[in-house]
Amino acid sequence: MRAEAADLAAEQLGEALGLWRGEPLSDLPPDLFRDVASGLTERRLDVLELRIDADLALGRSADVLPELRALISEHPLRERFWAQRMRALSRCGRHGEALECYREVASLLSGELGIGPGAELRKLHQRYLAAPEPSGTPEQLMRGTGNLPAETTSFVGRERQMTEVRRALEASRLVTLTGAGGVGKTRLALRVAAGAASDFPDGAWPADLAPLTPGTEPEQLDRAVAESLGLSDHSARPPADAVTGLLRDRRLLLVLDNCEHLVDAVAALASRLLRSAPGLRILATSRERLGVLGEHVLTVPSLTLPDEGASAGACEAVRLLLDRAAAAAPAFLPADPDLVAQLCRRLDGLPLAIGLAVVRLGSVTIEEILGRLDDRFGLLSGLQIRTGGRYQRPLRGVVDWSHGLCTEDERLLWARLSVFAGGFDLAAAQAVCAGRNIASEDVLNLLTGLVHKSIVVTDRAGDTTRYRMLETIRQYGQERLRERGGETRLRFRHCAHYRDLTVRAAGSPRPAGRGRRRGRSRCRRPVRVHPRRCRLAAELRRTHRAHAGRQGAARPVLPTRCSGTGRSCRPAAEPSGRSRRDGRLHGGGRRPGRRGRRRLVARKLLKTPDAVVDDEIRLGDDPA
Repeated sequence: MRAEAADLAAEQLGEALGLWRGEPLSDLPPDLFRDVASGLTERRLDVLELRIDADLALGRSADVLPELRALISEHPLRERFWAQRMRALSRCGRHGEALECYREVASLLSGELGIGPGAELRKLHQRYLAAPEPSGTPEQLMRGTGNLPAETTSFVGRERQMTEVRRALEASRLVTLTGAGGVGKTRLALRVAAGAASDFPDGAWPADLAPLTPGTEPEQLDRAVAESLGLSDHSARPPADAVTGLLRDRRLLLVLDNCEHLVDAVAALASRLLRSAPGLRILATSRERLGVLGEHVLTVPSLTLPDEGASAGACEAVRLLLDRAAAAAPAFLPADPDLVAQLCRRLDGLPLAIGLAVVRLGSVTIEEILGRLDDRFGLLSGLQIRTGGRYQRPLRGVVDWSHGLCTEDERLLWARLSVFAGGFDLAAAQAVCAGRNIASEDVLNLLTGLVHKSIVVTDRAGDTTRYRMLETIRQYGQERLRERGGETRLRFRHCAHYRDLTVRAAGSPRPAGRGRRRGRSRCRRPVRVHPRRCRLAAELRRTHRAHAGRQGAARPVLPTRCSGTGRSCRPAAEPSGRSRRDGRLHGGGRRPGRRGRRRLVARKLLKTPDAVVDDEIRLGDDPA
């Protein structure tokens, strides 16, 4: 019985019983209307049973116990009163008295009538022997609109994502918000739940799973969800059964927050609850999808960033930074909007990183922060935003958490992918990152795993899927790559792959039609050099000079006519002796094979001995 229906039934039945003035037809001869009087008395007892059921549904167990004791004394053979008394005693935590109540009625019926208790009493007895009923009732526990926490800071942006999540909840019973750590999944989910709570008669209830450790037993997860719903079940029955019974007839929104470290257990629990409770909707947040049948996955992106030369005032990341700076760093006065926009871009639009940078703005200028962002983990370490959850950890701790959720092969691929300063495709990842411990055919599966764990972001603007990592994630991978060793080899392979790609494009026949346009765009893509690529070029030159022992002798391996901003980078002039017609890099004679061309490219552009080329640049070698 629903709480609203039980409340109305208790009120109306109570009013009806209040009209009862005593024994019916007592002023008339008893023999004349005996059957009518007994029928009216029976109906009154039925109404009493219904009203007591409504009171029990409303959690008034202690209030009905005295009345039930009197009714049992007056009508000792009416089993329904005994069953109601057993329920009331059990819900008051008096489980032993509830079992003793059954013993009393069984002895009474056996001695008076020579029969045993009825089916209702027997079922109650067996159930209470296995697991006493929890204190409180589902109706009492589920009254209200839920227990969503109140917001303590302003909510900035996310209008489009909020609309998408609401539509997904209307179409699917399980919606999972995925995204990198610190991107704002929890805040978005709670905001959507608060707006949708009015659509669910039993409200919206969040369950924060962050305090649970990886490898937690499924029973502990079930108990945590039960406690978040206000159900304190200390019985011997499984907690999942208690939660299922609680939600079976409810219409509510359950928010399962921070599920990534318990994906398998959460997926099993969500599947069971959705099958048992048709009125249930689940909104989950996780860095990895749950993989449940019927799951609707939405990726939460970073806050919108300002474009080059465009006004930054309307961007979500800039609005968030200015809003938080007004409260945490009142002395911060952004004189140059371009600097604010640049800081937001360098921080990838991550709300967590922006919040930590705002805390740092109280002691240093925005120019100083921009100058130290190449070591953002050191810059933003020691700073915490005390939210009461996992994000009491600094930025490094958040990324450490994601790193710990990956398999060993995924961690290795993460480290190797950090050599890509911008986007890359599957072929580039296989050519550069495959090798020892990672077979070329396994790169796709590992890359898919990193995408599902929100480490790698996909871009499907064209007919080929391209991948990229947020700069925060990439810098973390670079640190891990340095710890593993082999960074120099991997950078040579990265350089060799794109040089080989350029040589093949220059030496192949011109494609026609759409293939020609695709080939041109693919060849032009490396020419638009990002500032990080310019810094990478300088780093590669230093690395090669140190490796070859020829200070100042190596020619650059990336475009040299660069302004340092990435806007005016142009490819270097063609080496002398190169034929525009067939792309040959030697003076004449038979055109060399693929491996020979690769060595010729290295000697012409890098002036590197054959031994170093064979050892460092061959695509089959392992970088680590």
